[in-house]
Amino acid sequence: MSGAPPGAEKCEPNLTPLLDLVLQLVMFFMLCANFDQLQKNKKVVLPKASQATAPDRTISVQLLVELAGPPKPGESADPSLPAGRGKWTISTGSGPQPLQGPTELFQKLQVEAKTYGVGKFADPNAPANKRKTKVAVILRIDENVSFKHMNEVMTEVSRAGFEEVQMRAIKE
Repeated sequence: MSGAPPGAEKCEPNLTPLLDLVLQLVMFFMLCANFDQLQKNKKVVLPKASQATAPDRTISVQLLVELAGPPKPGESADPSLPAGRGKWTISTGSGPQPLQGPTELFQKLQVEAKTYGVGKFADPNAPANKRKTKVAVILRIDENVSFKHMNEVMTEVSRAGFEEVQMRAIKE
């Protein structure tokens, strides 16, 4: 006994608006999710700093340069790398690309500087939307990387013409 009179139509709720709402919420959260954590190299252990500040989120284009630390005792070293140096990579939007050293880093950064009109490639007559593009090099350098290698990277970034450089660290 259902309680409805015989011959009456069954009343069923319309679930279409509810499904639309759920799909919109899923899309909203996917767009707002922080995918920055997914593209990081787990072998890079960032140094700790008491004065670390939050990353600048006004940057339009991020060029991510990562330097992994040298292999730990017991780990096998990559035979293609010089002794005492970990893997270097650059991510320019098409995924991480391995680098053989500072010269290759400079070449890749120079291509990006030409693409975005940075440094000596900046065109004062460029359209306003191209000049307003804020491009930064983000450095993720392992805490065990020697100052010599870190200095090589920073020298090449400067030589390529990038003025906006951010270094990542973990706040203590």
